[in-house]
Amino acid sequence: IADGISYLHDQRVFHGDLKGKNVLISQDRRPKIIDFGSASFPSVDAVHKFSAGSTLRWMAPEAIDQGGLATAKGDVWAF
Repeated sequence: IADGISYLHDQRVFHGDLKGKNVLISQDRRPKIIDFGSASFPSVDAVHKFSAGSTLRWMAPEAIDQGGLATAKGDVWAF
């Protein structure tokens, strides 16, 4: 999962709603990160807010305090 998050961040993609329900395990026991409905692509979006579908209890405290700004740190917090 950490490798997947690292890859996403290297591609400048922030998941924005990382939680247990958004990680599947394949038959060969490899984790797969799913549900990119709240993802942020900063190269495209100057500022991205979490969608209404984001899960509050998995959000980093600073993301809540700052109005839901999607960041790499927020993904790491959720992990």
